[in-house]
Formats: sequence, structure tokens, C-alpha cells
Amino acid sequence: TLGSLTTGPTCSGGFFISGLSSSCNSFCTTNYLISVSKSSVSGNDYSTLTIGDEIVGGLVDGYYAYAATSTNTSTGTFKVMEILSNQIVDISLCVNGQCQSQ
Repeated sequence: TLGSLTTGPTCSGGFFISGLSSSCNSFCTTNYLISVSKSSVSGNDYSTLTIGDEIVGGLVDGYYAYAATSTNTSTGTFKVMEILSNQIVDISLCVNGQCQSQ
């Protein structure tokens, strides 16, 4: 007898990212574009991404600004995630020009 099928991970495509930076604080003081659509293996989106989530397609280790819409820039609503081995290891917000972990 065969067992029942289970579903695989879902991808939401629910957030957009910037290019790579080696410093979190650079996103708090520099104008940049957030225009590349990404999703997480867990299906979490902009508001529900958490530490430990894996990004579909992988990213080079470092910092990325991410936003709910592709129109956000340094003046919009965004957060900064640190990626290590394709997983989010920290999520920060810019406060007075400096990154502060959530």
C-alpha cells in the first residue's frame, strides 16, 4: 500500500530585495533600489519573515534590504536581513541612521 502524498514547500514571492552589501548600516544612509522579487522556502513574506527562514534560489552571504513592494527605496518601508548559507540570521530596522536588530 502506498502512503498519502504530502505537499512540498510553498513559495510566496511576497517580498523584494536590494543588491548585496557588506554592511547593514549602509542601507540606513545610502539611496538604493529594491527591485528583485524573492520568496522563502517557508512561504513567509515581508511581514512574516523570521530568523532561520531560507531564501529560495540562494543569496551570497551579506546584507540585503527587503520590502513588501518593489517601489520601495531608502525612503520607503523596508527591513534589512543578514544572510548566511542561504538562511536569514538577523533582521534589522534602521533607527537614526544605524541598524538595530528587531
